[in-house]
Amino acid sequence: MEVGGFEVLATLVSFVVGLAGASKYYKKFKKVIVEGAEVVEDVSSLMNTIKTALADDNLTKEEVREIFEKSQDVVDEFNEFVVSVKELVK
Repeated sequence: MEVGGFEVLATLVSFVVGLAGASKYYKKFKKVIVEGAEVVEDVSSLMNTIKTALADDNLTKEEVREIFEKSQDVVDEFNEFVVSVKELVK
């Protein structure tokens, strides 16, 4: 069986298109993993802040403000994560 130039070209084009598609999916997957890790880091930071604030059984106005701000960060990061997951599964 003789391999013609068009067969080789078709194979190469298919390979490049497949690689480009896989690369695009990989980038979306990587984004989801990174954003998921950021959510976990933010939750950890929030929990440490709460733990520190409660250690002396005396919450200050500043501690409550910090807890509130970190809670907002967790919600924002989680929302970004959800959007990325939805983009991944489209």
